[in-house]
Amino acid sequence: MSRQTEKNTKNALSMKAKIAMLICIPLAVIVICSVVIVITVHKMDNNAPGSDKPQPTAQPVITAPQSDEDASVQANELLSSILNTTDAQTVCTTSVSVDIVNSNLSESGKHLLDYAAGKMGGAIAGGFYNDGNYSSAYGSANKLTDGILPAKNAKVAFTEEEDGTFSYLFPPAEGFDGLFAPSDETMAGCVAEKIKEYFSADECYAKVNKDTAWLSLTADPTDGRLTSVVKIRNFTAEVSFRIKDGETTKITAQITVTGTIDVSFAGIEIEQDIIEIHKNGYEELAVKANVDENASQEDFSVSFVSSDPSVCTVSDNGMIEAVSVSDSPVTVTVTLVYLGKTYTDSCLVYVTESGNTLTAINGMLSPRTALAAKIPSEKEVNRYG
Repeated sequence: MSRQTEKNTKNALSMKAKIAMLICIPLAVIVICSVVIVITVHKMDNNAPGSDKPQPTAQPVITAPQSDEDASVQANELLSSILNTTDAQTVCTTSVSVDIVNSNLSESGKHLLDYAAGKMGGAIAGGFYNDGNYSSAYGSANKLTDGILPAKNAKVAFTEEEDGTFSYLFPPAEGFDGLFAPSDETMAGCVAEKIKEYFSADECYAKVNKDTAWLSLTADPTDGRLTSVVKIRNFTAEVSFRIKDGETTKITAQITVTGTIDVSFAGIEIEQDIIEIHKNGYEELAVKANVDENASQEDFSVSFVSSDPSVCTVSDNGMIEAVSVSDSPVTVTVTLVYLGKTYTDSCLVYVTESGNTLTAINGMLSPRTALAAKIPSEKEVNRYG
């Protein structure tokens, strides 16, 4: 190869290398810039308020049953959990309705009968039912019996409601008379007495033809606890009465008795799961405690603890103060000592560098006034200290 040819070849290779460099270098710059941008955006997202804070995942204590047998087991366990406990408060309300299915009265008599039926429910409920018989305060044994358990081999219908609660429907155990209501014959007799009163009848008799009873439970799957028990009793009464030498009048009345027991358990809860506060800021805990409304200061105590006071502190009335920035969350725990037991709940607190901070009002932090269950305000700190 001649020197000129060799020189031309080298020049050609050099030109190709330059072209390759001109193409590759911009591509490399684009790739590097893209990586940097992605990393920067990722870091910005991670630094955004609450964006990378691990959300506590509350695992449900109970899950939807897969069969009627599973539903029956769950219903029994839910009911059994409140039969002998003193941690539960039960509040019962009872209602009675009387509907006239048919009668052989005249039109004016039917109007009077409808009026009488409208008054019967309240009169029966007021005269026969004492809601206090099935209501109890925290710390006292409730008066529910095992008659609220499902009947043997009863099919339990399960429904998951739109609000996430679980519902169970089933016939109660045998021997349920007296649960939320007296016997059917007594109820029918009361209807007969009221009809006799309104129509000034000489004679009045009632006979029960058909009776059904159902129990409905509602439970919160997140804590595995019962929230309400509803008993619905339906029975048909045939009523016969005679008004002063007149013909015997026969009436069919449908009587529905509904007893609703709302159940709540002693305990304490922080409504916030995660709190983010900027350095030197303040945040007030929203705390709900379930204690008896008549409980005195000797009956329970409430305290707050921060797992790292160097990052954030918490006062005796649940006011959090951010002290220093930390990449790790601090656990703030509230403790209720009540009924000889200890109840706790906690939340995670993140303290970040910048942003708006809460300021004191008139030199004082405003105490939360909506803690319905006697969480101490700043003026009451010494009371629970």
